[in-house]
Order: sequence, then structure tokens, then C-alpha cells
Amino acid sequence: MEILFRKISSNEIHFDTKFEEIRFLGIVKRESKDLVLCKGDLKGNVSHTCDRCGDDFELVIDEKIELFASDGSYEKENSLDIIEFYDGILDLNMIMHSELEALKSDYNYCKKCNTK
Repeated sequence: MEILFRKISSNEIHFDTKFEEIRFLGIVKRESKDLVLCKGDLKGNVSHTCDRCGDDFELVIDEKIELFASDGSYEKENSLDIIEFYDGILDLNMIMHSELEALKSDYNYCKKCNTK
């Protein structure tokens, strides 16, 4: 799902997008001239490999996401949770995939290994 930055106002815009078994739903709204707030929930299951034993298992995703997006470069203090876009479009699918990959890159263990 894509939204033009210029169309985002201080009124909340609700979104709901899905990829395979992962659903990303929430709101976007303008927070300042330069920043848009993206707040929502990332939920679902994704096939993953246990980082301890190597077996495949279903990783349960249930995360709250809150970050900012800018249309172009944003260089101010404390700008760690800001995603920069350069084409005038806020791409919620890209945010969903990025957050999902960040969660998958953590150490994740299957039920068998999680009890050890």
C-alpha cells in the first residue's frame, strides 16, 4: 500500500496491508512539516529456522510498530526511528517487510529449544 506524502494530513489515515500470513494495520498522520507518524501492529506467522537446532518452525509475530517517515533526507538529533523515502510516496509494504526482516534477524528459537 502506497500513500502520497502530500496527501497525508494531521487527520489519521487508517491502513491495512497483508503479505502472506503477516498483516500490518494502523494509522499514519502528519506530525510536522517534515515527518509522518506511522503507528500500527504487525501480526501473523512466518516460517523460520531455529537459530539453535536448525529446525523449521512457525515464528509468531505480534509487534507494535511506531516510527516516523520523511519525504527526503532528515538529519536531526535522535533520528533513529525515521525511515527516509525519496520518491514522494510512503510505502507501507516496504515498512512491513523491513520490520519483519528486523524481527527475523533476532535470535529466534523453536519451542523445543526455547525450554532449554
